[in-house]
Amino acid sequence: MFETTLETSWRQFTKSQQLQIADNLDVNLSMDSVTRYSIRPPELMFVNNYVDFTVCFAHTKLKNLSKTDRQRLERQMADNSNGDNLSSFYLAQDVIDSFWINGFEEHIKIHPPGLDMILHKYSDRLREMDTRMLLFFTRCTIYHTTKAIQ
Repeated sequence: MFETTLETSWRQFTKSQQLQIADNLDVNLSMDSVTRYSIRPPELMFVNNYVDFTVCFAHTKLKNLSKTDRQRLERQMADNSNGDNLSSFYLAQDVIDSFWINGFEEHIKIHPPGLDMILHKYSDRLREMDTRMLLFFTRCTIYHTTKAIQ
């Protein structure tokens, strides 16, 4: 179960994000890239440029998760008790094991070609935020590079 502690407090939406989410919750319009950027998951706040975010990350409605992600979610849900908070099913105490969920409960994933740019441009911010995130992006880059060579 995801619990807010001193160690995980940085993984909360900011007040301005909460206002943005509340303002757009009942709007039936498609979301533009600036709005999607402004409600990005707290784990991705290190990306401080909406163009970088738009180019490097993709969003998926939770009902359209891939088979692999659905299986991962089912394992995580079996381990968690979420109370009344649906979003907490997608969060794990360890930031590396969590799904990235934006303010409109969309699953955010990185485009493999964006990994190099994220690491080169944001490695200092990642290191300051949480060194495990830097290691995560580094491992993803190694995995996708190795996969492309095979």
